[in-house]
Amino acid sequence: MAQTDSPLGEIREFFDFLGDVVPDQINSTLSTDATTAVVAGGIGGVMRIHVHDGDNETSMAAGEVIYEPSMGYLSLEVRARVNAIDDSAFSMGFTDAKTESAGTLPVHLAACDALTTTTSTGAGFVYDLDATNDVIFAWAVDGDSDHACAPANLTLAPVAATYRTYKVELHDQGCGNKAQAEFYLCGEHKKTMTSAITRGTNLTWYVAAQNRAACANVDLDVDYIDVRASRGSSTA
Repeated sequence: MAQTDSPLGEIREFFDFLGDVVPDQINSTLSTDATTAVVAGGIGGVMRIHVHDGDNETSMAAGEVIYEPSMGYLSLEVRARVNAIDDSAFSMGFTDAKTESAGTLPVHLAACDALTTTTSTGAGFVYDLDATNDVIFAWAVDGDSDHACAPANLTLAPVAATYRTYKVELHDQGCGNKAQAEFYLCGEHKKTMTSAITRGTNLTWYVAAQNRAACANVDLDVDYIDVRASRGSSTA
């Protein structure tokens, strides 16, 4: 279920998954062996992003609403857990494309923690078994150019079947400047990336998962998705 909570000066999307289907404000990009669905009887309401069978299958959920950092303030907070740390990759954040080719994560890592993005502009979090360090990283990319600090090792690893809270904020720095990105894990500030994203770029939020082994079953359970933005003069 999606709720609209928009006090003066703020736009808000909040998904708590209290119904029995994924809200139609959410887009899904799925590989053959992947699903995105609300879990029947999930405690407190849960959306499950599921991939299985073939290696590197993916499932991605993304928003419909378009935002810009130039609005002033933009944030995404996701509370999620993954069942299989040893077989998985997942990422979340803001992206300039609400769909990707099936089998593709918007952001992933490789040996030596090398960052690869199909997202042209965005910022968020990524965990990937294929990385050298099996921890959560922050990333930002602008016009296909990785930020100088990306990927940033946040020194915290996901724990199987344990919820973590991921929050990325984008702050407009005014005309002629790029937006600044702030990253929080479990309520703790972890990283600042200055001059991260061009302020006039159209963005939406996403959450995605991928398996890293044939016959592996990966479930990324999303408890809630909370998106907030200043209304900005362009939306008045």
